[in-house]
Amino acid sequence: MVPTARQFVTKPLSEAEERRFFETIQLANGTFKTTAFKRLDDLNRMVGDRWRKMGASPHQILDVGASSGITSVEWVEHLASEGFDVSLTATDLVFDGHLVALSPGLDILLDNSGHVLQYVFLGTATSGFPGWMLKAGFARIVRSIADAIVRLRGRDALLARSKQKIVLAHGRARNHPRIVLLEDDLFAAPRPGMAGRYDAIRAANILNLGYFGTAELARAITSLKARLSGAGASLIVVRTLEDGSNHGSLFTIDKSGRFVLIDRIGSGSEIEALVLGNHKSNRAE
Repeated sequence: MVPTARQFVTKPLSEAEERRFFETIQLANGTFKTTAFKRLDDLNRMVGDRWRKMGASPHQILDVGASSGITSVEWVEHLASEGFDVSLTATDLVFDGHLVALSPGLDILLDNSGHVLQYVFLGTATSGFPGWMLKAGFARIVRSIADAIVRLRGRDALLARSKQKIVLAHGRARNHPRIVLLEDDLFAAPRPGMAGRYDAIRAANILNLGYFGTAELARAITSLKARLSGAGASLIVVRTLEDGSNHGSLFTIDKSGRFVLIDRIGSGSEIEALVLGNHKSNRAE
């Protein structure tokens, strides 16, 4: 079963049900709000151990592309258990969802731009239709009808009439005293108040060569650096492979304003050279 947006906010979901819900929420850029518990535990331990050895004391940290926010919760709670006094901003392209009833039995979930995140027909998400209905194209027909209604009525008008806003994040992230959820585009200039604010930034499973070209990645690195507080601030870039293993790199900004490599987990980040400006000799021992 694929939970609907209404079920997401009105009934307790199991870990598997919540994961399935987020896996079917497709954003306007084609990505999904996938989520996984305890996926980055070994990375969290490595970063915490390294910071203690360095004498680092980050206070404001940023987790970009946080999806459901569950790994943000796990990170901030691990750091707090290790004695770090941190507050975390978790960002993603979409955290705000707006539930709209198009007609009796037909609901849609919209983001702030009016992009449809989920279609629900007679209480069932179209992505969760039985196999025979999917093969018969019934889900495609429902989505086509819904899209036609959206075009006819207008996205702005539908957003204005929405009576239920849904925060698309795990409950522990929504209610955590150390976490703020914020919609943000890591390829854009920092939002007001974000420039130079953060002592550490983590980019997990987003700055991947499989997603973006090198020019886009270089732009994202520049954008994230503008959010860092300066010398001594950390950047963590990691990707999780299909076998569940994590491969990433921990960088810091030196006194000259350049990134230097501090440590690796697994084989390191695949965009390490881009972060270092293609100066692989920038390694702090």
